[in-house]
Amino acid sequence: MIDTYTQVVKSILPILLWFTALYLASRRTKKPSITLFRQSSSDLFTKRENNLEGLEIKYNGTIVNGNIVLFDAIFLNDGNTDINKSKIFEPIEFELPENFSWLEYSISGSSPGLKVDPIYENGKLKFKWDIFKEGEYFSFKSLILYSPKINDNIIFPSAAVFIYSKINHRIEDLKDIQKKWNIPYLKSLFDLGLNIIGHLSLIIIGSVLSWVQFYSRNLSEFKLGNYFSFLLGAIMIIAYSYVFYEYIEEYRKNKFYKNIQKI
Repeated sequence: MIDTYTQVVKSILPILLWFTALYLASRRTKKPSITLFRQSSSDLFTKRENNLEGLEIKYNGTIVNGNIVLFDAIFLNDGNTDINKSKIFEPIEFELPENFSWLEYSISGSSPGLKVDPIYENGKLKFKWDIFKEGEYFSFKSLILYSPKINDNIIFPSAAVFIYSKINHRIEDLKDIQKKWNIPYLKSLFDLGLNIIGHLSLIIIGSVLSWVQFYSRNLSEFKLGNYFSFLLGAIMIIAYSYVFYEYIEEYRKNKFYKNIQKI
């Protein structure tokens, strides 16, 4: 009877452990995520040009006393879930640093079917949508006025717009929106394959060695070595599942980055 029980335990435990590990690993990736990528930013007029005698810079017929920045960026839903209206309590709002103000803004591109409305409110630019699906993006372009004060020592306003701006929101389960200066380097399938094979091979070897020890022992005898081997094997399997899903995530995001690089 004890031998039969031992065989049943040895047969069922690995299966249960695999399903549990895969389930926990998959749930770990079910989180919304939005990233802001700088597409381009440049200073159209610098302090030096503004200080040239006889030179006047006008915007819509009005003389501009400051620097004008051309700023383009992309919002990408690189999470593993869609973001619809029911999850949004306050939409994404782009808040410029002090002494910067919006002159002009517009949506310059988006994924097919995605409609985004830019709304200017209380000095902030808000973006509203019905549903922002996994892997979708929208880009916007803008003209921004930088009106420096006497003691203001910002040398490159175009860089300051991106670095010091704030991205606020109240979207369910969404943490802070990351800002990235450039779209990440795209990895080839060959590179991803080598990485995952290298990491998983070490975990698989450790897992196999642990389970060999576990199966070779008599579970009817309560010994520390029996359960230590099982525990070590369990940890290895859980680690394998998490590494596997991390590379699935990396591959998935790699496809998203490839799409927005075409913009």
